[in-house]
Amino acid sequence: MKKILGCLFAIIILVLNVIPCFAASPALSISSNDYTISKGDTVTISVSLSAESKLTALTFDVKYNPAEFEYVAGSVSSGSLFDSEFVNVIAAGTVRCDGMSNEALSRGGNVVSLKLKAVGNGGKVSVSAVTATDEKFEYKITYTATINDYIGNATVTI
Repeated sequence: MKKILGCLFAIIILVLNVIPCFAASPALSISSNDYTISKGDTVTISVSLSAESKLTALTFDVKYNPAEFEYVAGSVSSGSLFDSEFVNVIAAGTVRCDGMSNEALSRGGNVVSLKLKAVGNGGKVSVSAVTATDEKFEYKITYTATINDYIGNATVTI
């Protein structure tokens, strides 16, 4: 009986300590304002962060096919989640966004929006975290999110 109670107690402690780690994992998401565009049209891409991420810093890349889209210079709009943010085009097809906060983020929402111009028939756009630092200064890598539907001259539904 003591062994059973000991095992049960160990399982309860494990569950209480492990599950919150997964629940607090920050999640990036990406969305578009329009999915039916033609060559020459622009589309606004928005990147959001889940609530209660507890992040103090985040670096992520927005990726797209440069044969299909080009970044519209000066089109960045900050969501003001972070105290300081900056955006750089680091290579054709990649826009890097960095955010820093003086305190751990306790709310989620839009991190940044930017515009892409269709120079081809369109395609997929994704966001992937490079680094994310939480309030305990632990480095975490969050997952990659993709707009799974084609952005182009065909109507699609998410």
